[in-house]
Amino acid sequence: MDFEARLSDLGGSLFLNNLILGILVGLLDCDTETARSMIRSRFILKGEAIVEKNLAAFDRGLDVSKQISLPISIQKDSTLSSRIVLSGTEAVGIGVIAGGCNFIASYPMSRLPAPACSPIWPGDPRSATSWWSRPKMKSRPSI
Repeated sequence: MDFEARLSDLGGSLFLNNLILGILVGLLDCDTETARSMIRSRFILKGEAIVEKNLAAFDRGLDVSKQISLPISIQKDSTLSSRIVLSGTEAVGIGVIAGGCNFIASYPMSRLPAPACSPIWPGDPRSATSWWSRPKMKSRPSI
């Protein structure tokens, strides 16, 4: 399947993640409204147009899932509702700490609040390098 062609009018592969999410939600018979709500909350800061494009990609993924014959049956487990849900970044942060890692640096991928594995910004009090005697920066460089 040429997924990028299905997304060309939206902006191409930039929306591929939500097309794939739609496929998985459809195949695993997950709650589509919960998925839509999560997409909306994830992209709302980028504007309504971006939210709508991501939702359109998700819906196209749902359509693709209807064309795939894959008998999967997963029953809901009500005991899981009391479990903690982590983002991938938070899980990596906990994992590296538990594994004894003393230092990690990563490339910033969004302008959202700093993740558990955040980049190093000289002069930023949240940064691992804040103890260095570098001149204080008035603001972070634009990303």
